[in-house]
Amino acid sequence: MLDSGWPVLGRLLVVGYVGVAGLLAWQLATQRPAIVVDHQGIHHGRTYRPSAPGSTSC
Repeated sequence: MLDSGWPVLGRLLVVGYVGVAGLLAWQLATQRPAIVVDHQGIHHGRTYRPSAPGSTSC
């Protein structure tokens, strides 16, 4: 007898919640956002460094 898809869906939901909790923990621990969406696009990870207001560097 074939199993229904509910156990798979449940596992995917748990993985999604764990991922979101991990990103939240990352942001709280490092005070750096894991994902930033602004007018310049989508930035993620540790490489994003916002420039200071009035800065001339790109």
